[in-house]
Formats: sequence, structure tokens, C-alpha cells
Amino acid sequence: MDKGKFQMNKERKLIYVILNDEDVEYDLEELPDQYVVYIRQQAGDPRDLPLVNTEIQNLFKDAELDFEEKVKPENHKADIVLAVKRSVVADD
Repeated sequence: MDKGKFQMNKERKLIYVILNDEDVEYDLEELPDQYVVYIRQQAGDPRDLPLVNTEIQNLFKDAELDFEEKVKPENHKADIVLAVKRSVVADD
């Protein structure tokens, strides 16, 4: 994956998260109704952080998830923090 920290596949309702260059995959139905996503831009990523943030938020919008951006934590270990609220996931 070359688009950032994670990608969503709306059709399969999956979130892909890149942690330490390893792909981790979650089925949206296995996630709680509310959760927080912490995103850290990888060193060497040439894109502006606002561009990365826009890409990520568009993925959430495409997957029809409600979210709001939170103030990043004091420890600065995350560049972007999104609070996500999952509505009812319709079966395909």
C-alpha cells in the first residue's frame, strides 16, 4: 500500500492499518461501535500532513463512517487523531 497508514475497502468493509511496515487488517464488524484511530506519518513520507489527513478522512467518508478530528495527544506520538463512530453496517 502506498497511500498512507491505512486504506479502507468499502465493498469488503475492511480497514487496513500499516504498523511498523506490517499490514494489519480489521473487519469493521469486529470493531466496537466507537473507537479512536491514531495515525502517525512515516518518516520520509514527502506529502504534507494536511494532504495525508484529507486522504484518510476521504477513506472514512467513502466507507460511510462518522468521525471527528481530535486534538493530537500531548505525547505527540500521533500526528492525526480521529474519533470514529460506526453506524449500523448493512449486510451485502
